[in-house]
Amino acid sequence: MMLLLLTKLDSNDFVNAGVLYSKSQEHDKALEFHNKSLELYRDNKYALNNKEFTLNLFNKFEDAILLFNKTIEIESLFAHAYTN
Repeated sequence: MMLLLLTKLDSNDFVNAGVLYSKSQEHDKALEFHNKSLELYRDNKYALNNKEFTLNLFNKFEDAILLFNKTIEIESLFAHAYTN
């Protein structure tokens, strides 16, 4: 994560890092990055969606549903929030 030391990352950068960790099956680390993204921009639909997806993997369905609903409130046509 040398990139973190070299530049200021925005909310979407943290989402992308979280996705990379998810693809590497490092879901705890992915959650950390999605949370960091949401600290920077709490309505980031991509961070919310990916956090929801990861929570589902941990069988935290009630927590995930709350975030899915929030994502749908932010953008009602965001299909990922419905399909996940």
